[in-house]
Amino acid sequence: MAALAQDPGRASRIRRRSHRPPRSLGTLRPVRRRAPKPQGRRRSRNHRPRPSPRITRRTESTASRRRETWRTSERKTALAPSYVSYSEFVTTNSVSPSPEESLDRYLRHLQHGRGLSHHTIRNYRSDISHFLAWLEQHDHQLADLSRADYRQYLADIRSGGIAEASVRRRASTIRSFTRHLNRTDEIERDPLVLASTPKATSHLPTVLSQRDIEALLSVPDISTPSGIRDRAMLEVLYGSGLRVSELVGMRMTDHDDDYNAIRVLGKGDKQRMALLGKSARQWLQRYLRDGRPALVTSKSQTWLWLNRFGGPLSARAVQLSVRRYAQRACLPGDVHPHLLRHSFATHMIDGGADVRVVQELLGHASVS
Repeated sequence: MAALAQDPGRASRIRRRSHRPPRSLGTLRPVRRRAPKPQGRRRSRNHRPRPSPRITRRTESTASRRRETWRTSERKTALAPSYVSYSEFVTTNSVSPSPEESLDRYLRHLQHGRGLSHHTIRNYRSDISHFLAWLEQHDHQLADLSRADYRQYLADIRSGGIAEASVRRRASTIRSFTRHLNRTDEIERDPLVLASTPKATSHLPTVLSQRDIEALLSVPDISTPSGIRDRAMLEVLYGSGLRVSELVGMRMTDHDDDYNAIRVLGKGDKQRMALLGKSARQWLQRYLRDGRPALVTSKSQTWLWLNRFGGPLSARAVQLSVRRYAQRACLPGDVHPHLLRHSFATHMIDGGADVRVVQELLGHASVS
């Protein structure tokens, strides 16, 4: 009572607190208790905790890796010629590869790096070797090659009776060779980077007429196994538009009689399905039934086209056979297997076939 008398407002506060509604059980908050402090020796303010064994091992391994990296860098510094670029190595050792060694390295790159065929590698070697011999004959160095030397070489071979297509091929081959030498730091700069390749003159390919094709197909003697083989070979060359390399590379498993198609391996090791016409299909079946069994020997394996000894038929043998049969048929000009391919494409387009369809049948990357 004395407290109420000293503080008049206390009675009103007690009265208001007594009229408050009680809290529901859902609004009660749990009491948070603090964990008791561990009883032990008190640590000083400057105390440092001892690191765990795991942290110690990690620190030691990091330090050891750093020491090992430093030692490796010392070894690399001691063996600097093995870790520098090719140009720095040549400058340090004062040794430069000969043009023949550079050519061998370039051809290995084309064979293993780009997967070019054996015939393409042979043409590259022939063209570049001829160019290197010309440089040596005129006392020019490959490292000091200029665009004037390049143009003079092209003028010399053009005046020597080389065909325009061969001149363009050699020009492209030489420019590719110098670009590779500059890329591998065997020469400081590419002297032919701004040189131009001779432009090709556009002309239509020579083709055989329908009458010439019929005369050529009727020449082989179909009473012998070799004659049946040659007739079927000519039918497939013309009826499917194959390259001679695609023809001689065929196996027995490449012929699909159900779909009238054959699987061939074209340029760049690209496979495609070539269609067979009715006549080509009939003669191929006759060759498999009557011609090939008479030519098979122990070394025939699975080759489709066989020579008289039972081995695989070569591209040169096909070229000679086509030329011989063309002479017997009294056909004008030089007739070769690729001429049958041109004739196939021309006759298809003249018959109303779409250019894109002919492109797919021939296995060309572009319409041109």
